[in-house]
Amino acid sequence: MGVIDIPGSMGGSAPTIVGGSKKHGGADLGPTRSRAAWAKLGVEGKSLADAAPDKHFTGMPRLTVSMVALLQGPVPEKPKCSPSASPTSSATNHGLGV
Repeated sequence: MGVIDIPGSMGGSAPTIVGGSKKHGGADLGPTRSRAAWAKLGVEGKSLADAAPDKHFTGMPRLTVSMVALLQGPVPEKPKCSPSASPTSSATNHGLGV
């Protein structure tokens, strides 16, 4: 199957990434409609993989946790905030007692 061209094969936004729970069978790519949307992109959404498939894999590949993290976007090394802003004053302005 090779590399999946997700942006090129989509007509809009990617399906929402929703993690599963141990209570409901473990990590997956969301409820039935979300998994169906991933299937249209050629991705198996019923569970996550421990590793990427090898080059001889056939069928619908599963995403790994690392792949899902990349799809969600980069994690900043350092939070961007103004040196003059303080969480306490911001919380206070919104009526939260921190």
